[in-house]
Amino acid sequence: MKPWFQFSFPGCNSEKPGRLFGQEQSLRASAGRLHPVARRGRSSRTGQDREAAAGGSRLAEQADSPFSGLGLIHVSADRILTVSVTFQELFSSRSCRPEKIRVVINSPDETIFRFQEPNSTRPKRPDPSQPFLILYHGSLLRRNGLDLAVDALEIARKSVPGARLVVCGAPTSFFETVMQSVRERGLAGNIHYLGSRNLEQIVEAISRCDLGVVPNHRNVFTELNTPTRIFECLAMGKPVIAPRARGIQDYFGDEDLIYFNLGSAKDLAEKITYAFFHPSEVQAIVHRGQKVYLNHRWTSEKSNLLNAFAELVKD
Repeated sequence: MKPWFQFSFPGCNSEKPGRLFGQEQSLRASAGRLHPVARRGRSSRTGQDREAAAGGSRLAEQADSPFSGLGLIHVSADRILTVSVTFQELFSSRSCRPEKIRVVINSPDETIFRFQEPNSTRPKRPDPSQPFLILYHGSLLRRNGLDLAVDALEIARKSVPGARLVVCGAPTSFFETVMQSVRERGLAGNIHYLGSRNLEQIVEAISRCDLGVVPNHRNVFTELNTPTRIFECLAMGKPVIAPRARGIQDYFGDEDLIYFNLGSAKDLAEKITYAFFHPSEVQAIVHRGQKVYLNHRWTSEKSNLLNAFAELVKD
């Protein structure tokens, strides 16, 4: 009888789960005797398992579904793959045995997001009336904060009237609500919606922007996740403003990114203004951020993923 192994993939919905599951499908097809599956657990659970499941349910309620099934993931799995050390610590604290957990960061595809050194052509004394393109790319859900980015843009334009927001993502009802507000506030001419974009088109959008933003609202999930969008911008040598949150600061130091206070449109606007008027300092920040990215390129993360499978084959 062929051996089979169970895997759980908690936290994969943080950004782009396709890479992890795509690799799993590849292994399933090529290895023949490896049959990893994503499961939520069995009904026969120990008291320790039930305690963890209860904690996971409470967390799922607070996060509005991204953590659905959190407490059950480890019950029957031989290995658990998660997307950051933040989640690793969380699951360990909820009775999941640490030796089961392996971290595989959902890092960008290096064949698409080809590494580039920061090469800003902006003058040391920029003209505020000149276009300054700020990119939002990702799911157009409330927790990801497009409305917060619009609020910040409106404030920042008082100091940087050339600021423009470029938006990539599939339309949603939340997006339509935000755009209605944009039109009512007379901001429509300052926001360029590109619609849904594939990865190659995202690369093009990043290359044309001056600054990326990850304008998350505050909730349990956004305090813990590590957005792939940060790595995508850094891979291409672009500065990015990210929230000051545990899931990000577990990897990046205080000087490695431009941080804003999670959920604060006012602080985000201040950081946009800072990024515009301090191009030299921002370029130095990008250099530091890229060092973090280079430690977690997909080449390295893929090895972590393959090693997780290899460990079970050896066992």
